[in-house]
Amino acid sequence: MKIFLWRLFKFFCLNITIVLVLVAAVYFILSGASFAIPEDRNILIIGDSHTECAIDDSIFTRSFNISHGGTAYLYSYVKLRKFLAENSHIDTVLLSFHGGATQKSRDELIIGDRYILGCIPNYSSLLHAEELSIFINNPTFYSAVVKLPVKCIKPILKFITKHTLTWKDLRIGGYFKLDRDRLQQEIKLTGNNTVVEIGYSDYQIDYLLKIIDLCNEKNVRLILFNAPTYDAPKYGNLQMLNDFYTAYCNGIRYLDYSNFILPDYAYGDIWHLNFKGAEIFSNYLESNYEDIF
Repeated sequence: MKIFLWRLFKFFCLNITIVLVLVAAVYFILSGASFAIPEDRNILIIGDSHTECAIDDSIFTRSFNISHGGTAYLYSYVKLRKFLAENSHIDTVLLSFHGGATQKSRDELIIGDRYILGCIPNYSSLLHAEELSIFINNPTFYSAVVKLPVKCIKPILKFITKHTLTWKDLRIGGYFKLDRDRLQQEIKLTGNNTVVEIGYSDYQIDYLLKIIDLCNEKNVRLILFNAPTYDAPKYGNLQMLNDFYTAYCNGIRYLDYSNFILPDYAYGDIWHLNFKGAEIFSNYLESNYEDIF
């Protein structure tokens, strides 16, 4: 029995060692990815699905959209930190800022099991000790870390074959061409049952303030950006957002395009522009750049 237990222990230790070595190797590979962007793109667009779907950076050509749907300000912060470190020509950051982004339910985007499993593999190489400390007591985080070699197999294979990686290989954002038209269905489903939450997300507050401090430190202009949404007075939680702005962001420039006039066919749903709406809106930003910025 003692021999069996000893062999079992050695087998367990061997497997743990192999996993740790693989995770460390993957982390090392991902950490070497280039975050350089073209020098004629001085505006960095960052945030969640609102800006991810709303601004086509092939049309608004001064910009570079690295927004990522379903991510919290924590992930925007660590991504922004890396992009600013490698691109000194970036002088302006547009950060997605809307009623949903401030709500208490946004905590789920950080501590929810689904989002830990979805985001940690993509963002693992960007997280510092301070961010990692959030997850230290969460078992799902360790599950996500163990799965890192499998989840990141494509960038690993690219590195092995081509000896190069860029931020695109990490799947951490970019303009998303939303090809759908669910506006009328969602209006019928939602009706007048709009939910206005009470309370803000502490995580969102914390990392929004970190983003503000980072932009100040790098002498980069930060602009809070509310992209167009359908019937914003009804669905946009604008009062909650304005109260949040007054409490935590007063003095930061705020561009509110939530009420930007668009035809119904421009919306993929109540909260997002589809590619038709993104084309109209991005052309507006491009044509009116001097007046807006």
